[in-house]
Amino acid sequence: MPLRFRHSAPIVLICSKHWAADGNPWRKPLMPSNNTAEQSDESPAPGSDAIEQGTRVIGTKWSGAILWELQRGALRFNEIVRSTGASQRMISKRLRELQEAGLVQRDVSCDPPIYVHYALSPKGTASLAALREVGQWANTCLTHPEES
Repeated sequence: MPLRFRHSAPIVLICSKHWAADGNPWRKPLMPSNNTAEQSDESPAPGSDAIEQGTRVIGTKWSGAILWELQRGALRFNEIVRSTGASQRMISKRLRELQEAGLVQRDVSCDPPIYVHYALSPKGTASLAALREVGQWANTCLTHPEES
C-alpha cells in the first residue's frame, strides 16, 4: 500500500534539464545565445555577485524609500509610514530586513514614554550614494526611453 501523507504540500519534481546553469531549479534556465562572445567559458564580471546582493537589499519595494526618508535623521515608525505611504506591515517588514542587513539602527528610549527611533547606520548612509545614482539613471533613461 502506498504511503499517504495528510495535509502535506504537493511535491513537484523538476527535471534536471530545466535547471539553471548553477544547479538552482528555481531560476530560469539559461537560454543558448547566438553571440559567440557570450558563449565563451569566461566567468561573470567580478562585481556581478555584489551587484545582485546589493539589489536584493536596497532594491526591494519600499527599502529605497525608507533609506531615503531616514537621511533626514532619526524617525519614529509612524513618521516613516506617513512619509512613504506604505502599509505598517510592509514598513515593519522592510525595517527588520534593513536592520538585519546593517543599514538601519533601531534605538529604543529608556525614559517614559518609551518610543522607538530608526536611523541610518554608517552602512545605510553609504547606501544613499548608490540610491542617488540609481535615481539619476532612472530619471535619465526610464522617464524618457525614446531619447536613449
